[in-house]
Amino acid sequence: MKKIKYKFISYVVSVLRIFSKNSSDISPNPFFIIGSGRNGSTLLASILNAHKDIFIPPEQFFLPYIIMKRYVMFFWSVGKLKSYILKTINKKEKTLNWNVNLCDLKVYSKDIPVIINNIYRSYAAKKKGEIKLWGDKTPINIHFMNFIYPEFYNAKYIFLVRDPRDVVLSYKKLKNHKANNTKYALWKWMDSIKKLKYLEDKTEVLIVKYENLVKEPKKEISRILQYLDLEVDTSILFVKYKAEEMGVGNKPHHKNLNLPISNISIGKWKSNLTEVDLSFFQEENIKNMMKYFGYKV
Repeated sequence: MKKIKYKFISYVVSVLRIFSKNSSDISPNPFFIIGSGRNGSTLLASILNAHKDIFIPPEQFFLPYIIMKRYVMFFWSVGKLKSYILKTINKKEKTLNWNVNLCDLKVYSKDIPVIINNIYRSYAAKKKGEIKLWGDKTPINIHFMNFIYPEFYNAKYIFLVRDPRDVVLSYKKLKNHKANNTKYALWKWMDSIKKLKYLEDKTEVLIVKYENLVKEPKKEISRILQYLDLEVDTSILFVKYKAEEMGVGNKPHHKNLNLPISNISIGKWKSNLTEVDLSFFQEENIKNMMKYFGYKV
């Protein structure tokens, strides 16, 4: 039912965009770290956050919904939209420990990129000071690319991919999360690939394998910073943000974030997934996707 609902809203938003003023091309353009979740995105964000020119806040869960509201409630005034945005951001369940006061947020129009840019830069100014680029690393964003990309068509997209068997295992360790169900976790991985294909048809996406990131961090961070057109500084690997600064200090599944970068989690699925779990990976389309990214099946 929820899937049908979002398909309908997506169609409505697409139609209403035709009759709306084109979204602004903010400069410099931001970047999004995307993927299935449990793919190393928090690790990557903690590293990049140590770069003097970058700011990535803790995860947020409001962006796609603000976009939906902006179009579906097209008759709202700018003031009404601003009120909704601030109210949404201030809800605990809509951010991962955003401990910042944004009551002075400037909203002069319904231009989504400008509004989000103001939100992130206001946050950055209060937490880090002047920065060149802001980024976002919210895993659920991947499922809403058809809402997000048309607004941020000139943004840069970093797609993190990890062996789906290790992704499933990592999700299984989460309590009270739908994705600790093998079938659902695997759906998240496959849907992320589907959304990657959507983006690749429209823009240049940098694909980063989690396994390469933890095995050859200097090489991968250099490649990422070059893609972002920023000064290459691999010293950030040793001063990466701590779990608390990424908003996940109280999350046991992020405890390794405070440790040196390690490849110890690669291949843990071999001794931890059951035969029943592994049977889900025998579908032909899943095996083909694994082979595409170089994972042995």
